[in-house]
Amino acid sequence: MVLEAAETEPVSRAQALLSRSGDGAAPQPAALAELLDRAGHRIAIARRAPLLSHWPEYAVAPADPYADPGVPAAWGRAIRPIRLLRVPLLVAVTTAAPDGRPVQLRHAGRLYRVLAAIGPERLTPEWWGEDGHRPRRDYYRLQTAEGPRLWVCRLLEPGAEARWFLHGELA
Repeated sequence: MVLEAAETEPVSRAQALLSRSGDGAAPQPAALAELLDRAGHRIAIARRAPLLSHWPEYAVAPADPYADPGVPAAWGRAIRPIRLLRVPLLVAVTTAAPDGRPVQLRHAGRLYRVLAAIGPERLTPEWWGEDGHRPRRDYYRLQTAEGPRLWVCRLLEPGAEARWFLHGELA
């Protein structure tokens, strides 16, 4: 990437913070509400509220953008992607041992070599939920030699060969 500045000028004024007036005065509590109101007329504005579930697809729900979502005390201890893939993608994974960490994975015709793997974070079905029949999952955070930091999981179905899925990309 090359950046070329054909013309430059000195900056005469610093950008004001969203929650402060331009003259650096006290915060304006209505500034965020005003911004959301203006933007909401042009685009859909939404907020995600954290929920008490360790299953990634049940850990957040849409919420009113004006409401304070409140964060459950035990929420967010594990490092997970901010956004999950809508549908986890099946990937081919090579491990050093049968139940070991990934050492490389192939997705969409591209090979990724794993430099570091953190995990597993094992998730078991929530006994109180409707999905008690779903298989256990082992999640790994991967740093690849090619650059992407991936969040993958291995499904642990009794009597079946392990299947691996790409569930998100870490920031």
